[in-house]
Order: sequence, then C-alpha cells, then structure tokens
Amino acid sequence: MESLSQRYGLSAKTCIEYIGPDHIAIIRFVSRRLLVKDADSLIEVANAIHTKDPHVKVSLLCSDNICSKLIAKLETEGIDVLIGEPEK
Repeated sequence: MESLSQRYGLSAKTCIEYIGPDHIAIIRFVSRRLLVKDADSLIEVANAIHTKDPHVKVSLLCSDNICSKLIAKLETEGIDVLIGEPEK
C-alpha cells in the first residue's frame, strides 16, 4: 500500500497525515525550536501536496516551540499552524 509521502512524491522521512476531509497536516515535533529557516522545506512539502491535490488544505502540526516569524511566513503561504502534542 502506498503511503501518503509516496503519493505526493515526498521523502519517506516526511511525516504527513490526514486530519480531516481534504485536510492534511505536516507533522513536525522536534526537540529544537522551529525557526524561519525551516519555512522553505515546509513550503516545498505544501507545494508538492498542492501540485497533486490542489483542493487539499495543508497545515503544520507542531509543538509550541516555534518562531513567530515562521508562523507569519507560513500563514502568508496559506499554511495554518496547529499547536499540539505528539501522541505517546
């Protein structure tokens, strides 16, 4: 069975999941703070998803250690930021 990452031509290390109908989340729970320099890779993932399925909404699901400039940049690209905790 094809994984979501394979479906969109992404690396197997890229973690994405459906979180609702026509809504995909890029999941990034890392121990370090997500900075604005991480935006390019997140935008590339969102663009790969939109290339295959233009109607799908893409969000970033991460912990609360995220730079406010990164949030602003992602929101200008149409990517919502959702704060949560990793499942145990």
